[in-house]
Amino acid sequence: MITNFLLDEGVSKSVFVKWSGKGAHVHLHHQSLSSDLREKIAPLDAAYATVEYVNRKLAETFADITEEQNAPDLRVDNEIDLQRVFTCPLSLH
Repeated sequence: MITNFLLDEGVSKSVFVKWSGKGAHVHLHHQSLSSDLREKIAPLDAAYATVEYVNRKLAETFADITEEQNAPDLRVDNEIDLQRVFTCPLSLH
């Protein structure tokens, strides 16, 4: 669902999903944002804003899934893990 949303928003070649013991992580390559934007906004700010944008746009969908699947523990977090920032600075977790 998140990857489809990003595709609809024009992000197609820079998205990948990784699975960890804590869930699925959607990552965006740091160059998926324009160089003009990257010059104006710090990487951590851009990452946080991107995740907030996606979360707000999909909040109703996430709520529907939580209810339909009886999954009260479902969360979509906006966390910045400094251990990963330098390998993939624009990560949706």
